[in-house]
Amino acid sequence: MAGQISMEAALAACRERMGELVYESVLLRTKVKELEAELEQLRPQASAGPETIPPPPGPVDRSGLGAAE
Repeated sequence: MAGQISMEAALAACRERMGELVYESVLLRTKVKELEAELEQLRPQASAGPETIPPPPGPVDRSGLGAAE
């Protein structure tokens, strides 16, 4: 059967892919730890309450906000 690959070749391909997946897993765990640390830094800012955004300068035109005409 010419279309088949040897068991050794299949096993080698599986080992290579498994190594790639382990490497990707380590990268993802590292990224998760970085994001968790960033989140911990941002939490004190978030617990202070929402920021109030000042209104834009100049007169405010509220005529288009659903007022009855």
